[in-house]
Amino acid sequence: VFLSGAGGLGIEIAKNIVLSGCKEFILHDTEAATAMDLASQFFLGEDDIGKNRAAASANRLQQLNYYVKVSARTEPISTEEEMNAAGMDKCTVVILAGCRSDYKTQIQIDSYCRARKIAFIIADVKGAMCKIINDFGDKYTVLDPDGEEPKECMIKEITNEKNGLVTTITGQRHGFASGDTITLKEVEGMKALAQEISMESKPSINDTLHVVKVVDPYQFRIGDTRKYDKYIRNGVAKQVKLTKEVSFKELKKVYSESELPIDRNLEALDFAKSEEHFVTHATFQALDQFESAMKRKPEVWDQKDTEEILKIIKTIYEKANRSFGEKEELFARKAACTARAELSPLCAFVGGIAAQEAIKAITGKYTPISQVMYYNCQELVPNIEAKDMD
Repeated sequence: VFLSGAGGLGIEIAKNIVLSGCKEFILHDTEAATAMDLASQFFLGEDDIGKNRAAASANRLQQLNYYVKVSARTEPISTEEEMNAAGMDKCTVVILAGCRSDYKTQIQIDSYCRARKIAFIIADVKGAMCKIINDFGDKYTVLDPDGEEPKECMIKEITNEKNGLVTTITGQRHGFASGDTITLKEVEGMKALAQEISMESKPSINDTLHVVKVVDPYQFRIGDTRKYDKYIRNGVAKQVKLTKEVSFKELKKVYSESELPIDRNLEALDFAKSEEHFVTHATFQALDQFESAMKRKPEVWDQKDTEEILKIIKTIYEKANRSFGEKEELFARKAACTARAELSPLCAFVGGIAAQEAIKAITGKYTPISQVMYYNCQELVPNIEAKDMD
């Protein structure tokens, strides 16, 4: 695993992955530690101010798990040659944490990773808002979509009809969901009718695969069962775990398209904020443009910097043909005023999720975020009018 960015968020992700265990972990950073880093980066102390953040943290990170080879790299990673020299080409996962690199560099690294089938993750915290973006390539295979043990139940009855109905024994819930694939075993009866037997077919309903359509907690349908004779007794229905292919957009499209590929399971992460994904997206984009142009982060509660960022956000909204109202302006103003901060609780929250995504990429177990997650806790930031900011 290669992780760039040894700030408060990066060290949370690094700690989680190293404790979970991987073969090798490379911690990368080009910046020196500052007093501000001490607020969220728990592996740095006052004696480390002025030292490279990755070099100062690597030994302490190594002490968490001696079965993982931990190393630090401090060179830039803006070109393919530099990425190879830093060891990115031999990694399974590349993570950019607390992104100090601009969008252009992020897109370059994403293209580099896609060409080598390396899973790519971006995790960032700016003030009271955060994001995670995954790009595991055009075709990523999930070996086990949910990581749970296959469910099974005992059968009481199977009907002979166009859409056969399976009933479980009294009091036992089957636990299946519509769309699950199951196989039947130990069923007595239900032999294949003579006219239905072929070289490819099974002699009975046992060991055949069926797609479930749930009726209620105790019954489900399995498709046409008229090609078998009558059910006699017994039988077990067992879930079969099938692999699943997930496709990801390249980062360039994620950043340029007005429709965001928000993970459907995370769209309503907070029902009160379900309409704030785009303003969060636009604010992150505006902050990147501001930092690229000014070569610095916006100052905290600085009216001039805030107004510059608001101009950029309004331009992004115009290009996307979206309305920028009072609610969006308040959100953007609060975000711009506090973007320089890195909140430790939010780093812990995002660090846990990003580490999980890295482990999913390594193991193929569990379905990854597909593809973007935005979240904010802007209610923590006070509503201060522009005229009061001075």
